[in-house]
Amino acid sequence: MSPADTGRPRPAASGPLVGILLLVLSMWTLSCLDASGKWVMNAGVPL
Repeated sequence: MSPADTGRPRPAASGPLVGILLLVLSMWTLSCLDASGKWVMNAGVPL
């Protein structure tokens, strides 16, 4: 019998871990975009 059948929610132990991982991934992505934008502007390419 699955937890959904009994009406009890599954323990959300992985919830905070997924949130923290998503936060770190988004910060890394934004940092890379910022650095690449500065590099492109320094090269003289109009954006």
